[in-house]
Amino acid sequence: MNVSFELKISTDLSKNISGWKNLSDNNSFILEVAIADALDLYVPPVLIILGAVCNILVIVIMRSTYFQNVSTSLYISVNALVDFGSLVFVLPPHWIQVNFPWIISRGPNADIICKVLNFLGWYTSDYGIILTVAMTIERAIAMRFPLKAASWCTLRKAKRVIIGLSLVIILKDFHFAIMSILVDKNVHDRLCDNDISDSTYLYFVDNVWPHLHKVFLSISFTLIIISNIIIVRSVRKSDRLSLLSSNEDLPNGPSVRRVSSRGRQLAIMMISDSVTIVVCTLPFAIITTLEASIELFQNNRQDKAIGHILFSISLYLLYVNRCANFFLYCFSGQRFRQALIEMVFRKIQRCYSNMVLTELFRLSYTDTSYTISTISKNDEGKGTFIALNPFSGENSH
Repeated sequence: MNVSFELKISTDLSKNISGWKNLSDNNSFILEVAIADALDLYVPPVLIILGAVCNILVIVIMRSTYFQNVSTSLYISVNALVDFGSLVFVLPPHWIQVNFPWIISRGPNADIICKVLNFLGWYTSDYGIILTVAMTIERAIAMRFPLKAASWCTLRKAKRVIIGLSLVIILKDFHFAIMSILVDKNVHDRLCDNDISDSTYLYFVDNVWPHLHKVFLSISFTLIIISNIIIVRSVRKSDRLSLLSSNEDLPNGPSVRRVSSRGRQLAIMMISDSVTIVVCTLPFAIITTLEASIELFQNNRQDKAIGHILFSISLYLLYVNRCANFFLYCFSGQRFRQALIEMVFRKIQRCYSNMVLTELFRLSYTDTSYTISTISKNDEGKGTFIALNPFSGENSH
C-alpha cells in the first residue's frame, strides 16, 4: 500500500515537473518569437528611412567644394549610392515577406523577383565591402607616399577601379541571378533561397561557394587591417611634420599643415568606416556559414526561433552599416561637419530669402492703396495728374 502510494506520488511529481518544463519551454518559445517579430516589424522601416536620408546627405556633401576633387570622395559617394539602393530596393521586399507574406505574389514568374533581389542583396553587400577595401588602400597609399599621391590617386584611376571592382563582384555573385527562387510559403524569416534541385549547383553551394566567400572576406578584412595600420602610422608621422612646420618658419609650412589636415580627416573617416564594416559584416558571414555547413538551429521549433533571431540581428547589422557612415563621418571628420553645417545654413538662408522676397512681392501687389502715378500732357498743354490703380482698371483724374 505504501509502495503504491509512493509510486503514485513519484508519478504525479514527474508529470508536474514535465508540465512545468513544457510550460517554461512554451513561454520561452513565445518570448523568442515575439522578439523575432518585433525585430522584423520595427527595425527595417527605421533603417530604410534613416539610411536613405543619411546616404543622400553623404552624396551631397561629397560633391561640395572641399571634397569633390578628392578621389577618396568618389569612393565614398559611390559607396553611399550603393547603400542607398540596397536600403530602398532590397530591404522593403524582405520586410513585406517577414511581416505580410500574403502580399507576395507566388505566380509562375514569382522567382524572377528573387533572382533580381537576391542578386542585388549579395552584390550591394560585397560591393560595399570591396569599395571600402579600395578606398582604404587608396588612402593608405596617399598617406604613405604623399609626394606621389597627386599622380597615383586621381579621379580617373578611381573611376577605373570602381568599374573594375563592380565587374568582379558581378562575376562572383551572378549565380544568384540565375539560381534564386522564392521560399516556401511556410518560411517567414527570409524572402529568397537557392534552387538546389540541380546536383551540380548543390555541390557548388555546399562545397565551393562558402569557401569562395570566406576567402573573399578574409582577403578583404586583411587588406583593411593592413591599410589601417599604414594609415595610423602615416598620420602620426604627418602630425610630427605638421608640428615641426608650425614650430619652424618654413616657407611651405602652411601648405604642409593644410595637406596634413585634409589627409588626417580623410584617414580618420576611412578607419572608422572600415572598422564598422568589419564589425557589422562578420556576424552575418558566420551565421550563414554555420547554417550551410552544419544546419545550425534546425532541431526543434525553439531552436528555429533562436536561429530566426540571430539571422535577423546579423542581417540588420548589415543594413546598420549602410546607415552608419553618415554618423561616423560627422563624428570623426571635422571638415565633413563643417560642410554639413554650411550646407544647412545655406539652405536655411535661401529659404528665408525666398520667403522674404515672396512676402514683399505679395505686399506690393495686394495693397489696394498702391498706385502708379504718371504725368501726361493733354491737347491744351496743361499738365494732368493721372493715378492708375492696376487692380481697379479705372483712371482717376
